[in-house]
Amino acid sequence: MRGIDLAWFALVALTLLSLGTSGVAGALSPALILAVAAAKAITVLRWFLEIGEASRGWRLLLDVYVVAICATIAGIFVIAGQFAAAG
Repeated sequence: MRGIDLAWFALVALTLLSLGTSGVAGALSPALILAVAAAKAITVLRWFLEIGEASRGWRLLLDVYVVAICATIAGIFVIAGQFAAAG
């Protein structure tokens, strides 16, 4: 089986995992969904956009970008929760 086929199966599994985590209560559900989204984004970048063939610098830059976007979304979620709790 080729690597791109394994990447496709991983994306399907991650999609099913994100659907399964939607029933988790509390602040853990958004964190899990963001982590799964980051894993899916990195998989798409590496296999389907062929960033895995690029230099280490490009791979690192795009990995850091994906993590930064997810961290920003998580931070906004936390800040919004604090504002909602404050009244």
